[in-house]
Amino acid sequence: MNWNIAALPNFRHFFLSGLLALSCLSIVCSLWQQPLIVACALLALSAIMLSMGRSRLELAIFLLTLVLGSLAEIAAVGSGAWSYACEGCAIPVWLPLLWGIAGVFVLRLAAGLREAWQKR
Repeated sequence: MNWNIAALPNFRHFFLSGLLALSCLSIVCSLWQQPLIVACALLALSAIMLSMGRSRLELAIFLLTLVLGSLAEIAAVGSGAWSYACEGCAIPVWLPLLWGIAGVFVLRLAAGLREAWQKR
């Protein structure tokens, strides 16, 4: 199997999306005790990620995963399945943004893999 990923037209877009996703993880892991700073950083990264694609589908996926992921987290925390280290809230203020970013990243990952598979 010889997959020439670098030759794919969307490779740079795919690569930058991966870097943004890793940046999100780094920000959350290093600054989780400062939730407003994390929220502002993730908001900026969300804007960058969505401006890269400029797609209504990506915006819809972002909003859908932001809402549904947050509702799932609130339900899980409310049932006692797990908890977060934030006082007086069910989930950290930045978590919905992280869900939205994850949704767009998974959409782009699936598109990149589909393109690579078809070019193979």
